[in-house]
Amino acid sequence: MANDQHLARLKQSIAAWNQWRQNNPIRPDFVGADLAWLDLSTADLHDADLSWANLQNTVLSGADLGRAQLQEAILNGADLHSANLRLANLTAADLAGADLSFAQLFDTVLADVDLSTALGLESCLHFGPSILDHRTLERSCGLPLVFLRGCGLSEPVVTFAIALAGQQLPPSCFISYSSRDQIFVNRLYSDLQTMGVRCWLACEDADSASKWRIGVDQPLRWGERLVVVLSEHSLRSSWIEQEIEAIFLREGEEHQLLIHALRIDDDMTQTAMGWPAQLYSSRNVIDFRGWSDRAGHYAQGLERLVWQLSKEGSGVRG
Repeated sequence: MANDQHLARLKQSIAAWNQWRQNNPIRPDFVGADLAWLDLSTADLHDADLSWANLQNTVLSGADLGRAQLQEAILNGADLHSANLRLANLTAADLAGADLSFAQLFDTVLADVDLSTALGLESCLHFGPSILDHRTLERSCGLPLVFLRGCGLSEPVVTFAIALAGQQLPPSCFISYSSRDQIFVNRLYSDLQTMGVRCWLACEDADSASKWRIGVDQPLRWGERLVVVLSEHSLRSSWIEQEIEAIFLREGEEHQLLIHALRIDDDMTQTAMGWPAQLYSSRNVIDFRGWSDRAGHYAQGLERLVWQLSKEGSGVRG
């Protein structure tokens, strides 16, 4: 939660704010603050915590954002011309249409960001290597060669990044299920990995230390889907219900399919209310019943699931 006093001082005037920063060596707290459309050019925001802040179309030209925390900040359309981004952390930030012309980079964390539509990358000033991870390289098409080299990527990695441009990326998903269906899920997990689908297990009965609800505690990231295993056990799980309801809301906001459902017993047809009924009526639930003794039937279901995961918008009942 942003500090109201810090917000009031920043909005008063940039000159007064910068003077106050010199006299008060504190770390400004703007977590989740709405700073959209403001003119913060030349503002002293070094060491500021701007995680989850809304900086849409904000003017930050010449601003000092050194060591700033900008994780998951909304920076689409922001003007970062000549801004100091040295040691700044922009993990999972939204940089769509942001202007980074002549921005200063050094050890800048650009992990899990889409730089495809960011402007001015070819003119960034590199004072040392920065951090681009595989997610950024997979999501960002057509990054300038001079930018990749300026960030310190080796030539083999640069070649790999260029080769990724325009390629369809393999699907990835989380499998939500009850531990009572572990034998089936183990087989499904192994087969999906073999077929090129990167997947992770989200067990409803996991110990509390590792228990994360996909879509609630851990949001789906770009390109990820949820595969829910429907059975007499999972259908009675409030944990899985919370996951499904949260992702249903996101599906409505983004107008895209994020949940793929499959059933492994007959309990699905006996449920006429709630989220199971919504799943069954809104998409094609893949039938894996009899999976343990019907090899051909299991193979057909697996092939159909991979096809659904690979095709955006597939699996929706027309």
